[in-house]
Amino acid sequence: MSRLAAVYGDGDIRSMKRGDIVRMTEKLASGPEGARSLLKLTQQLVKLAIDLGWRDDNPVRDISRPRIKTDGRHCWTEAEIAAYRKRWDVGTRQRLALELLLQTGQRKGDVVRLSREHVKGGRLKLTQEKTHVCVDAAIKPELLKIIAATVTGVQTLLVSTKGTPYGTKAFCGVFRAWCDEAGLPPECSAHGLRKAFARRMAEAGATAHEIMAAGP
Repeated sequence: MSRLAAVYGDGDIRSMKRGDIVRMTEKLASGPEGARSLLKLTQQLVKLAIDLGWRDDNPVRDISRPRIKTDGRHCWTEAEIAAYRKRWDVGTRQRLALELLLQTGQRKGDVVRLSREHVKGGRLKLTQEKTHVCVDAAIKPELLKIIAATVTGVQTLLVSTKGTPYGTKAFCGVFRAWCDEAGLPPECSAHGLRKAFARRMAEAGATAHEIMAAGP
């Protein structure tokens, strides 16, 4: 709301025109996600104005929502995340896997490589395998508590029942089995949690640049 006020200022909702909305969207939105969010907010404001009898038309109705390009992978919903957490308690490697993927935003290939050396001092520090980007980000206290409550391996945080690190392909297979046990649909995958990480940041108002910096 404050972002809209910064652009539209003391403008009267009763005189807001389609062009005003388009200009605000272009100025404030950092990408298609942000544009859709702003249009949704403006739609709600205009609907309220109509309900109050301040205006009888809806200038937002004919504005096209920008399409969001995706790789076709399913983005986990909050309900699906909750269902997985309900099945796998804190302290299990299954729960640790989900939280590492969801709360760091890193690729599965990097998550299976994570060790305690990467999470020192309350920060995540690693060089990504695919992009060679150096990540240095704060770790939420919640995730630190989950790591501390879980039996981890010597080489990596995530280990198999034999105590050995996972390869990326093997991890994807076993994670899918854990999802099955939680009653989740087949489209739920490790990669989908990375998308959920980005979705959460976008919903919290992060810019596209901030999202990319947090989970490049």
